[in-house]
Amino acid sequence: MAVNYQEKLSHLSAEDVSDLMTLYYEGEKNSLLVEEYNIDIRSSLLAKTFPLKVYDDVLCKFCSIPLLSYQPSKSSSSLPNKFCKGCGHEEDSFRCGCSGCNEAREQEKKNKKLQQETATAATRDIILKTYDFEKESPVDTGYFDVKTHLYISALLRSCLSEDLKIIDSVSNSKLRLAPTSKYRRSIISVLRNENIILFSPMTNTDSVIVDEGRISQYYAENAIFEINISDSDYDEVIDSLLYLKNDFEISSEERVGLWKEIALNECLEFLDARLDEYNLPSDSIGNKTESAIKV
Repeated sequence: MAVNYQEKLSHLSAEDVSDLMTLYYEGEKNSLLVEEYNIDIRSSLLAKTFPLKVYDDVLCKFCSIPLLSYQPSKSSSSLPNKFCKGCGHEEDSFRCGCSGCNEAREQEKKNKKLQQETATAATRDIILKTYDFEKESPVDTGYFDVKTHLYISALLRSCLSEDLKIIDSVSNSKLRLAPTSKYRRSIISVLRNENIILFSPMTNTDSVIVDEGRISQYYAENAIFEINISDSDYDEVIDSLLYLKNDFEISSEERVGLWKEIALNECLEFLDARLDEYNLPSDSIGNKTESAIKV
């Protein structure tokens, strides 16, 4: 910070400076005072030429010398920032550019990065210990009912990785798994409960909540999963899961039930979109609304 404005008054005596300040705070126009006292400065900066205020009881945290401030402007209700004449530190500024503050901010960034890396590593370790893919027995896909088959087929089509090994997070998919977030979580929950998909040890660490060293909750739409099937004939099984065979037996009751389930969620999606369009809250959509749509 430049602190040499006071040199603009070097041609004035102490008495002249005192008189100048008195006239200034009594409301005399800056432009008239600048002209009368022959001061080489813009009239709006006149207050900065006055003797600096010294804070003997407030020391610079870097230089340990008393901080200074300009005299307050008669047109401002706020007090000027305190600053250090030695290093330029500004005590009351969140954007102080002195070398001390710059180094402190840089160190804070490093500390935060280290803390984040440490927390991420700890969470990763907990995930690896909690979800051991090898402990689960592969499921037999031949016993899937039509709903389960449709659920896994839709999930694979929208989120299966190019190498066919990982089900990427639903939130990252360009293809939506289902109309509503609730429906998407429900599909994932069904497949998880039947051990058809397993929480991948390589899932994103921000998809879980760790409490006291244990995973207390996970965000289904942010998690990465793996398909719990045998390695033998893996590609062939994946292909059979992606596409429902024409001879797959499905009763009329099941067909209508699935149609109603999908239609309900599409209606809820449309309702949510309309509410959002008119800036109305959508968190009120619950069981009562769903029951009304079903009717």
